[in-house]
Amino acid sequence: MNGYVAFWNSKRIEVEAKTAYEAQQIAAVKFGKRCKRWDVAVVLAQAVINGEYLDSLEFVGAVHDCLIYASRPIQSAGNKLRTASN
Repeated sequence: MNGYVAFWNSKRIEVEAKTAYEAQQIAAVKFGKRCKRWDVAVVLAQAVINGEYLDSLEFVGAVHDCLIYASRPIQSAGNKLRTASN
């Protein structure tokens, strides 16, 4: 389960759910009957990757590192430089 922070009408709560959509549904119920699910904003605060908890900054850093690694030039057998996306 991932950790999300949900916002509605100047209120903030923390919710655990598998997806952002599920977190939005749960938060709408917790905020009360006047809250409509489409008015709730959710932000990923904590992700579980391979059984390890990462907060949002660690998660963004890990994704950033993967993107940087994928875009590095690599050397092919013919000594031509190309990027991993080619």
